Amino acid sequence: MSATTAPNRGHHDRPENVFRSRRRPQPANAVAQQQVGTRRARFCLLSALIIVPLYLAGVSVLVGATHLRYLLYPSLAAIGYDLFIRDPHSWATTFRNAVVGPVMGAGVGVLTMVLLPVGPLQVLAVTVVAMGAMRLLKVVLAPALAVALLTLLTGSQSLAYLFSVAASSLALMLIFRIWRDLLYVPRFGPREPEPPRLT
Repeated sequence: MSATTAPNRGHHDRPENVFRSRRRPQPANAVAQQQVGTRRARFCLLSALIIVPLYLAGVSVLVGATHLRYLLYPSLAAIGYDLFIRDPHSWATTFRNAVVGPVMGAGVGVLTMVLLPVGPLQVLAVTVVAMGAMRLLKVVLAPALAVALLTLLTGSQSLAYLFSVAASSLALMLIFRIWRDLLYVPRFGPREPEPPRLT
């Protein structure tokens, strides 16, 4: 009885090669889009690192000249970074998010200060009302909520606080629009704003 010999398996018949995935080359247009996206992200990051600190420094000089100390509220830095680091045509970079949101937060904080005594109930009320107002107005930038809570820490109930938040937010939005129209759009082109993504 002759011993049966197993047939030789070629290199391509190995079982481990059956499940081995091969990376397919990407189409030329996909590679080009990826490169444009990388350049866009770097340009936005570089712009944020230059423009936002310079703007905050300018606001600090204005605070020293006018004694309106709430012009430089902490959330202004976060809003400025969000504006420049995101897609300039996204919903988050609209006037509603960058200006209306912080002013709404400041208004909720001032109203809570007037109507409720200092304590946990005040913190609870300002948080719930601010979150509800953000949902109603479709504001997606979280610093608006921080502005509302900041009012409780500062204890400010004056119109100067509301004016300061509105003025510095509006000036930041104006600078962002100028940057977008004069520097960003000529390089990467215009695009329609994205709709809000609220779940």
